[in-house]
Amino acid sequence: MESVELRNRSSRIRSVILLVGVSLWILLPLAMVAAITFQVRISNFTSPTVVRLHPERNTEDFSRTVFLGLQWSDPGTLRAPAWTGTVQEVLISAGQQITNGTPLLRIDGVQRVAASTEWPFSRPLTIGDQGTDVLHLTAWLQTQGIGVDSSDSFSYDTLSGVRELATRLDVPAADDISFFDPSWLIFINGDATVQEVAVGVGAPAPVTGEEFITLQPTLSRAVLQGDDKGQRTNQRSNNEETISEDSNEDELVPSETAGSLEKLFIQDIEIPLDDSRQGLSEEGLSLLSDVVEGTPESIQASLRQENVPNSWVVPATAVVSGESGQTCIFLQNGSTETETQANVIHSVGGKVIVSAKLQEDDLVILFPISQKRVCQS
Repeated sequence: MESVELRNRSSRIRSVILLVGVSLWILLPLAMVAAITFQVRISNFTSPTVVRLHPERNTEDFSRTVFLGLQWSDPGTLRAPAWTGTVQEVLISAGQQITNGTPLLRIDGVQRVAASTEWPFSRPLTIGDQGTDVLHLTAWLQTQGIGVDSSDSFSYDTLSGVRELATRLDVPAADDISFFDPSWLIFINGDATVQEVAVGVGAPAPVTGEEFITLQPTLSRAVLQGDDKGQRTNQRSNNEETISEDSNEDELVPSETAGSLEKLFIQDIEIPLDDSRQGLSEEGLSLLSDVVEGTPESIQASLRQENVPNSWVVPATAVVSGESGQTCIFLQNGSTETETQANVIHSVGGKVIVSAKLQEDDLVILFPISQKRVCQS
């Protein structure tokens, strides 16, 4: 009898527990949905918090490290014209620059000089000869300060100039010569620097077409890059010493742009940039050639910018832009919000330097873009 009563009580307890469990299983999700709905409704009536802070007046200059990717062209070598005789004097050495009119060798008593012309002279010229080479000869004589008339016809005036040249070059009986000897001149394709001279005193004169001076590669291009990897469209092999001037297989790719107020410096020497602000101008290439040693693929530099009057430090999250690319910030004074033009000068971490008409007691609104504010003016 007692056993039956216990079984009935246990059955009633299990039924109660089951009922409570089923109720909770149904009611808890409904309670959670109700709570979430309540929170959403409350949030719809709550205005977003506007974060504001005072701008900081900027008093510092800026400097950042960049790299210049360098591209070198190979100007080649100097080749001998139609020479005979013996080298008596070498008038140039490694590291020296060759320009139009530079003496290079003395062969059989006569100086042989560099000549920057349209092409090498190939024949002797005398009274009555005509042609483009005569015109080039008179033009070249003029570059040496020898007064002759420009002409494509070899005249007595031309011969007078040739005799003056012969005197300068120590040609025997210069006042009596009757023709121009092309072996006096060595063709060069612009200014260059000597890398190696492959002829010595006492040696036979190099034969026609023989290479006797190797020229250093010249700096043809330099672009701003963010690191020293020297990004190029195609990387060249490590054992390739120079880049062909005519090759497009190794084009440098700029990856940095200098700001409108930034200036490029190498070893405290300002190097002019080109109009793109991504590479060097012709003047800059010339200056850099005097500074850099060897033919590196990249060199470290710095972009510097002096402190701009009326510049301020604000968080980057305060700056927004408009449809036309203009940038601005929003100020809040009391209940009034105003838009102010702010030109970004420099960025450091999460802050930016802007040029703007601000006061130290202004309040700059952060995250205006999250509040759907954009520049209108």
